[in-house]
Amino acid sequence: MALKKEQLHANRMINLDDGGETATCISSAGGMNVIFTRPNLQVPMQEKAYRLDVKGLKGGHSGGEIDKERGNANRLLARILYAVNAKFDMQLHMMDGGDKDNAIPREASAVFFSDAPFIKLEKTVQEMTALIKKELEFSDANMEVAFYETSAKTAMSIEDSENLLKLMLSVPDGLHHHSMSIEGLSTASSNLAVIHCDEEVMLNVSLRGALESYVDDLAITMDILAEAFGFETKHEARYPAWSYDEKSELREVMKRVCKDIYGKELTLLAVHGGLECGVFKALNPNMEIVTMGPLMEDIHTPQERLDMDSFDRTYIFLKIFLENL
Repeated sequence: MALKKEQLHANRMINLDDGGETATCISSAGGMNVIFTRPNLQVPMQEKAYRLDVKGLKGGHSGGEIDKERGNANRLLARILYAVNAKFDMQLHMMDGGDKDNAIPREASAVFFSDAPFIKLEKTVQEMTALIKKELEFSDANMEVAFYETSAKTAMSIEDSENLLKLMLSVPDGLHHHSMSIEGLSTASSNLAVIHCDEEVMLNVSLRGALESYVDDLAITMDILAEAFGFETKHEARYPAWSYDEKSELREVMKRVCKDIYGKELTLLAVHGGLECGVFKALNPNMEIVTMGPLMEDIHTPQERLDMDSFDRTYIFLKIFLENL
């Protein structure tokens, strides 16, 4: 993002951040992060403290898997807490979930205070858990919820606790638009990626869009919600989309090499993930770009893995491709 136009002299680029061995990417989404913040004001508490953990979710790439109806641990945690808050007095001490803006959060935790009996709180938690597990039966069946007593000394006010939960349940999360011309392609989404409670209460929502207007529209929604619930926002790490070029000599060479090596046609992929290609294309609109890379699975999760045999084959593919340019 810090590159200047005059520093870039090439008119062809081979990006090694996306592929699938016999596939190349032809377009990618743009996006940015919206950071919500407010002071984390705490008051002394004497009621019992409880901890609620949501875990066992698949998570995944917030672009590539955003259309898979997987559970977002941060939002599900807020949903259970909101049900508790609707029945009993409750004040939050903290919420913590997710650690990467480009991954769907798999785990989230909260500590809160209530003067309600444990057994009544537990019943509400269990009822909400059963509802959510039914919803996720076919997309994220291994969700687990743990509820138990813990210790803490301070909490947010009732109003601050409620506003945080309302914000988390109001922020758009998931798929918003899909392509009407390319089957299966997501074109706009948002991901309630991270929440931390330190000196500030902080939420990070990542936005993606095939069009800049999609990102702008989502950002406006985020700013309006922040103001409504007492938060401030800032927009960070914006990156441009990479649009499809119908004609590319570079891609045609890649097609021929793929056919010679593998005996297969090169697969063309339009993706909802963010690639660096959009940055370079914005600096040089005449830049021809192809992507390539080995087979990978479960990207942006702890189970992320690389096929090493595919890596070796892709290295050979790259060398032969370069020889043919």
